[in-house]
Amino acid sequence: MVVPPASPPSPPTAATAVHPAARALYSVATSFESGGTPHVVLGELLRRAATAVGARRAWLLFDPGRAASGLALAWPDPAAAPPEPGEPGTLAAPLLHAGAPIGTLVLASPAGGAFGTADRHLAMALAHPAAAVAATALRLSAAEERARRAEETAALQAELAGAVDHDLRTPLTTILGALQTLAHPEYLPADPDLAALVSSALGQAQRLRSLLGDLLLISWDASRSEALPPDALRSLITEAARAGMGDGAAIAVEMPADFPPATVDPPALRRLLSGVLRQARRRGLAVRVEVTAWEEDAVIAVSADGEGPLVPDLSERLAAAMGATLEESTGASGQAVAQLVLPGALRPAPAAPPAT
Repeated sequence: MVVPPASPPSPPTAATAVHPAARALYSVATSFESGGTPHVVLGELLRRAATAVGARRAWLLFDPGRAASGLALAWPDPAAAPPEPGEPGTLAAPLLHAGAPIGTLVLASPAGGAFGTADRHLAMALAHPAAAVAATALRLSAAEERARRAEETAALQAELAGAVDHDLRTPLTTILGALQTLAHPEYLPADPDLAALVSSALGQAQRLRSLLGDLLLISWDASRSEALPPDALRSLITEAARAGMGDGAAIAVEMPADFPPATVDPPALRRLLSGVLRQARRRGLAVRVEVTAWEEDAVIAVSADGEGPLVPDLSERLAAAMGATLEESTGASGQAVAQLVLPGALRPAPAAPPAT
């Protein structure tokens, strides 16, 4: 989740108009628009306030209920404990924003040995811009925390959905296969009531399989994508073959030796391919897989030695959720071919910014 930049208003007042240091505090807020984090911005706020008043240490103490974990509340040492209220050699300026108190700006260790009257007046003048910047930092920090919790919740939901899908799909496949066998004319009970019961149970089992597919789609998250080198992609395809065709399945996977890393969602791609390969197994078809590159797109083609269809509904919907295309065609010899195109999967990752 991207938190939009926000800058506090800078209303002109008699106090701030006569103090360039107050305007300098307001300018700290522009760091939010350039991507500055609340941690960094508040650290700079404390540095500028302390420098203006001649203090060598500074704290930003939020009122109970407003403190945001992870914010830099002390300068120059973020871990330094604040002084006791009224301690000699300290200045405390209440911070008010929108008519409500949000905390206190504490300055200590005056470079000149003691704070004078002018220093105290300046500290009070700096309280207004400091409160505006601190309030904005609090809002952004709270928004980032909500975004972090939402991402954690989504990850847990995806993990749970994957576990439920895995634990239910295996026994459901066995039940579905048995019901499909019983539904064949040669095995269907002669009693009409029993035959209707088998037909109803088969329909409900198919519905449950469809619901499991919907559960998997809902839990899909594009943030799980990762760049797989050729060997890892080959291993993923092999795992999909075992999942779809049985533990002893061995299929030919053709891939150029210089194939670049492909950015994919491994769980979703594995499930998609296993669905296609499972269809081939059910039809008694041998298959081979060919992986090629088309400019920045990765193309995975599954070719069978007979007629399809090879593409189940869930695999088709997974492809759509991934932003990919999965199409089935017939080759020159009448064999079924399922072709998956992953747009931009071979696009080089942006270079990391140089360390500072």
